Amino acid sequence: MKFDLLIRSTTYAALATLATVLVVLVGATSINAQQPGSPVSRGAVAPLAASLAGNHRYLSKFKDAGNGRLDRAIQVLGSHPAVLLVDIADGLGRDITVPSNVELVHFGSSQLDLNGHLLNVQGSFLGGQSWLFTGGGTVTFSPGSVGRVVPQWWGANTSASVQKALDAAAECGAELFLPAGTYVFDTKVEFLFSELGFDSRALTIRGAGPGRTVIDNQSAGEPSFSFRTADPASQWGWFLTVEGLDLTSSTGTGSAGIEARDIWIGRIADCRVADHAGDGILLLAELNDYATPKTWTIERSLIVQNGGYGIRLDSVTNELPYMVLLDQLDVELNAEGGIYAASEQLKVTNSIFAYNGSGPTSKGGVYVTGITGFTPYGNRIEGCAFEGNRPYSVYADRAANLTIARNEFSRVLQFGVPQPDDYFIRLDGPQGVDNAIIEHNQFGSGVQGPFTAIVGGPGLRNADLDNNVFNLNFAAGDTRFVFAQGTPSTYRAFGDTVLTNQSISFADPGTGNADVVLDRGGPGMLLVTGGVVDGFQVVQAFRDSLSVDCSLGLTALHTLSDNTVVLPPVNATTGAVLNLLMYQGSNNYAVSFDPIFKSTGLFSVNPLTFSTIQFVYTGLYWVQLGEAALSAPL
Repeated sequence: MKFDLLIRSTTYAALATLATVLVVLVGATSINAQQPGSPVSRGAVAPLAASLAGNHRYLSKFKDAGNGRLDRAIQVLGSHPAVLLVDIADGLGRDITVPSNVELVHFGSSQLDLNGHLLNVQGSFLGGQSWLFTGGGTVTFSPGSVGRVVPQWWGANTSASVQKALDAAAECGAELFLPAGTYVFDTKVEFLFSELGFDSRALTIRGAGPGRTVIDNQSAGEPSFSFRTADPASQWGWFLTVEGLDLTSSTGTGSAGIEARDIWIGRIADCRVADHAGDGILLLAELNDYATPKTWTIERSLIVQNGGYGIRLDSVTNELPYMVLLDQLDVELNAEGGIYAASEQLKVTNSIFAYNGSGPTSKGGVYVTGITGFTPYGNRIEGCAFEGNRPYSVYADRAANLTIARNEFSRVLQFGVPQPDDYFIRLDGPQGVDNAIIEHNQFGSGVQGPFTAIVGGPGLRNADLDNNVFNLNFAAGDTRFVFAQGTPSTYRAFGDTVLTNQSISFADPGTGNADVVLDRGGPGMLLVTGGVVDGFQVVQAFRDSLSVDCSLGLTALHTLSDNTVVLPPVNATTGAVLNLLMYQGSNNYAVSFDPIFKSTGLFSVNPLTFSTIQFVYTGLYWVQLGEAALSAPL
C-alpha cells in the first residue's frame, strides 16, 4: 500500500529515481533480462536499466473492462514501448498476447489468475522467484523474451510446477533454472522432443549444485526426469544438458535419476544421483538414426548407492547406441554394478569406481559389451581407479580393440570382513573379445588368495600385456593372468614389478631413478608421487609406525589404521623435503613424531579430514615449514 501511495504522489523526476531503485533490486536477483530478439544476458542490470528509462507503467493504474486489467493495459499501450509492472492481482478473461513492445516485470506477491486461458508473452519478461501464475491455463514465451524460467512462478517446489516451467522453457529456448531448495516429485517430469527435420532443439536444466538443489523422487517406478521423442519410430531429440542437481529418492522407489532415449548430443555434469531403486542414469538407444551414434558426456558427478547400475548405456533394438566420455566420476555402492556400456565407443577417465556390484547377476565395476553385427568397436578405459568391485573390476564381452590402461585395481577388507576372491579383469564373455591391450596398470590384493588378476577364456582373441605392476599374495596362490590354451597373447615383462604388501620398492634397480605412483592401496597403504630423481627409496607401513627411506625427499599419504609414530627418514641429504598427508576415517588415532622432528605445535588428524605437514632436513633435524594445516575435509 505504501508503494502504491508513493506512485500517486511522485513527479516525473521521482519516477527516474524509482527506476534506479528498481535496477538495484533487480541486480540482486539471479534471473536474467534481455531486449526482445537480443542474446540471453547473464547480467540483469544493464538490460533493465535501458528498459526502465522509457515509458514504465503499473498494472494497478488500468481499469478492468471485463477481461482483466492486463487485457486492458495491452489495449491502451498499443504499439508504444513500455515497461509494465505487475503490482496488483489480476485475472484473465480470455487468451492474451503481450506484444513485443511491452516488457512485463514482476517482483512482488501479486498473482495472475490464468483462469484456464493462454498467456503468450512475446516481449521481455523479468521476474524473481515468487508465485505469479495460478488458475491452470498455459504460459508461453517467445524465443529471446526470457533467459531463465523458474518453477516458483507456478507455485510450490513440486513436480507439477517444474513440469510447467520445463514446458515453457523448452518452447522458447530458455534455461530451466531450479534455485536452491528441495523439490518433491510425486510424478516424473518429462519432455518429448518433436520432429524438427534437421533444425536443432536444445534444452538446458540447471540447479544450484548438489546439496543445494535437491530433487526427492517419491514417484514409484518412475524416473525423476524423462527425456525422449514424441514418436520413437521416426523422430529423435537433439541437445540436452543437465547440471547442478542432487537427484535422490527418500522412499527408495524412484526408478532412476535421469532417463534419456534417443538424444543425439547430451551432457550431465556436477550432479549427485543416489538411492534410486533402478539405475542412477539410464541412456537408451532405440533408433539407428542414419547409422550415427549418440554422443554423450557425463562428468564431475557422484553416483552412489543405486539399486541397478550407476550408469547404464543400453540399446533397445540392437541399433548403434552411444559414443560416451565418462570423466571425473565417483561411482560407488551401486548394487548391479558401476557402469553397463553397450556402446560404440566408451572412454572412462579420471574416475573412481568402488564397491559396486552386490547382486547375483552383477558384473562389478565396468561391464563393457558391444552390439552384434556392428564393428569395429573402440572401447577405452583409462586413467581410473577401481577398488573392491564384485565380482570383476572390468568385464568385457562382444568388444573389439579394447584398451585397459593406467588403472589402479585393488581388493581390501570391506568393513573388516574378507570378501570373495574373483578377478580384476575378465575377458571371456560368450561373444568373445578381439584385440585387448592391458598396459601400465597396478593390481593390489589385500585379501587372501587364490586370486587371478586377469583371466581370458576361449573367446579372447589376441591379448597384449605390457608394463603392469602386481602387488598380490603370491604365497597364497595368487596369479598374474590365466588365458585359455592357444590364446594368442604377448606378455612383456620389461618394467613389471612385484610388490609385497608391506615393503614397496619404487626405484629401478638398474638406474636408481624412481617415478612410480601407487594410489588408493587401501587402509594402511601409502600414496607416493614422483619427484625423487636419485637414490633407492623404500616405504614401509606397519600398524603402529611409518618409516621412509629416501635421499632427496618424498610426498606420502598415510591412511591411519592405528596410533602412528613417524620415524626419521634414513639416508636423507640436507635440503630434502618431506610432505606428509594423513587421513583417517571415523576413528580418532593419534600421530606423534620422533624427537628429530621439530614442529611449531601439536599436529592432529581429525576424522574424515586430510591433515598436512611439511618438513625440511637441515642436516641435524627435520624442521617444520609453516604451520600444520587441517585441510580438505570430506
